[in-house]
Amino acid sequence: MSGTEDSRADPGPEREELVALDPRTGETIARVPANTAEEAREAVAAARGAQPGWAALGPVGRARALREVLHRIHERTDELVEVVSRATGKPRAEALTHDVLPTVFTLRYLGWVAPRALRPRRLGPVVGTAAGFRSRVEWRPYGVVG
Repeated sequence: MSGTEDSRADPGPEREELVALDPRTGETIARVPANTAEEAREAVAAARGAQPGWAALGPVGRARALREVLHRIHERTDELVEVVSRATGKPRAEALTHDVLPTVFTLRYLGWVAPRALRPRRLGPVVGTAAGFRSRVEWRPYGVVG
């Protein structure tokens, strides 16, 4: 079989399996065990646990992390184009121009604009200043919602 195999344990008889097919040929390109409800809860808990560290990076640190993702995409562009092409039935050129490159451009843009757009800002004079208060807007990542 071509494609990728999940590194988790054998799905077992009661575990569902997800199968990805190449829509052009009907060939199976990947089989992976479906996550259980418990595994989904664990993934959400891990994401919640990672959120304080992500928030602590600040906009500049998070932009740096996006640039690292961008670097990894550049390293694996050919592989990503092939995966998108096989999974969607798109020609490689369309997978590159409609899926991979827009992701690259978006990450590049967000890495550039986020530190500027998300920096804390003091608000202009408001009634509170007369009472000794100051106001500012500070953007903070929420993490997992729900």
